[in-house]
Amino acid sequence: MESASASETKPVSFELLGLGHLTEVKSVLVDAYRHERTFQGLFEANRDGFEQRLRAFVREYCLQHFDQRQSVVGARLDGRLVGVALLCEPSHQGALNASRRARLGLALTVGIRCAKRYLTYQDQLRAVMPDSPWCYLPLVGVLESHRGLGVGAGLLNDVWSRVERIPGATGIALGSGAAAAASFYQNLGFEPVGQMAFEGTVETLFYRAT
Repeated sequence: MESASASETKPVSFELLGLGHLTEVKSVLVDAYRHERTFQGLFEANRDGFEQRLRAFVREYCLQHFDQRQSVVGARLDGRLVGVALLCEPSHQGALNASRRARLGLALTVGIRCAKRYLTYQDQLRAVMPDSPWCYLPLVGVLESHRGLGVGAGLLNDVWSRVERIPGATGIALGSGAAAAASFYQNLGFEPVGQMAFEGTVETLFYRAT
């Protein structure tokens, strides 16, 4: 792992990513969510094949996201992609809920049971969010080996600057994924707007208004 002092001499850069970066994006997100308790419950970490299902889900979600021309923001350190955020504009608050084809694609990828569980999770998340045209970060993560170096904060601040330029957008919504992440999001200006119990975990929902 790089030290914090090393990261100071190698500034993180941020960029929009395209479909050609899919392999890199998938690698970062699988690493970021492999040990995340909500996703372990969603995709049945207690059953053989969890990582295969997680990889398949991330690939399908990212393909749908790119297909709907939504933004993917990447963070690079010394040329390596180390952080990723998928940004849904207000009219696309969750690419996989947008169409029957997308739902079918998810079911074929991870199985009907896991697909239903994930879509229920998304429905519950949106139910507690403000009734306004907010942007949504369905997947955001940093490589485990590069956490604590300011990559995540820089990535979210870069996303925030992009949201401020989207006409009509009222803010950003996201789920904490873990209780330990709550203070991190609050330090970046996000406020808790609700909690959701799911698969044995309690997830805090955060919102940052423009």
